[in-house]
Amino acid sequence: MFPNDKIIKIFSMCDDFSKNFDNIIQKNSIDARESTKKRKYHRDGTMSDAEVMTILVLFHGSGYRCLKHFYLNHVCKHMRHLFPKVVSYNRFVELQKRAVIRLAAAMSGRSASTVA
Repeated sequence: MFPNDKIIKIFSMCDDFSKNFDNIIQKNSIDARESTKKRKYHRDGTMSDAEVMTILVLFHGSGYRCLKHFYLNHVCKHMRHLFPKVVSYNRFVELQKRAVIRLAAAMSGRSASTVA
């Protein structure tokens, strides 16, 4: 499917984008956490956004039609050395929501830069 060095390159690109995205969002957003003082009930997922984004990119480049089958049969079994902290599929779907927003932002920025 994909060689390990290609997967690592995709991950590093996703990680760099994710860090830049976090910095921009943090710099330009209003910090409402201090005024609400809400308690955080859920712990963060063990997979980073960059790992989830990488898996989504790999899925679209694979021959699989179903993300669940790709994740359970390929990532969890054959890519464990690249993603040591894999989570259950249900948790992966929850983490995917944030990653999809980041991927959409990356694609919209890319298309805008290619048009100009």
